[in-house]
Amino acid sequence: IQVIRVTEDFRLVDEPIPYQTLWQASDQLDLDTTAVVSVGQPGILRQRVRVRYENGIEISQTVDGEWVALQPVNQVIGYGTKISINTVNTPQGPLEYWRVVRMRVTSYTAASSGKSPDHPQYGITASGLPAGTGIVAIDRSVVPFRSEVYVPGYGVAFAGDTGGGVRGRWIDLGYDEDEYVSWSGYVDVYYLTPVPAPDNINYLLPTNLP
Repeated sequence: IQVIRVTEDFRLVDEPIPYQTLWQASDQLDLDTTAVVSVGQPGILRQRVRVRYENGIEISQTVDGEWVALQPVNQVIGYGTKISINTVNTPQGPLEYWRVVRMRVTSYTAASSGKSPDHPQYGITASGLPAGTGIVAIDRSVVPFRSEVYVPGYGVAFAGDTGGGVRGRWIDLGYDEDEYVSWSGYVDVYYLTPVPAPDNINYLLPTNLP
């Protein structure tokens, strides 16, 4: 006959509760800058665990109850909404801009836009203007649609196209067929004045480059 000595014990186990990060607009911070307003603090989920032993050997654990011992404190990060007007010197003369953003750059023509010449929308941009030099495709959530930008090495352009694959911090430079120049890599894009209405500005742009 084997005698099994069964005992039980209880222990408290703490599990971290992650905090959330909240974003808060601040007109005291420059556009495209951030600052920590308040530091986050993880919370604590405390569990009462029943531990079963047989002949001194742990056999099983069962959560007998749990409660929040410490509430998490959310982290708050401020992002800037203060816009300043600056000037960039260009071959066209000095230009006023209110934002400059590093972007991936490519280039296209009507022929490379994915539509056949017999398509009714061939060579027509999202703004209704014909594709060509001076028209660029952008992501509307990054560059205000129908605004003007300056791209060094390309010139002043009208953000009048969107492009099927242009997402995030990416600009696709339009060219006439006989003027095409291939672009790749990254470039600083200057958003020219006038400053759009606040509702048309995305103050918190994606930080990653495509």
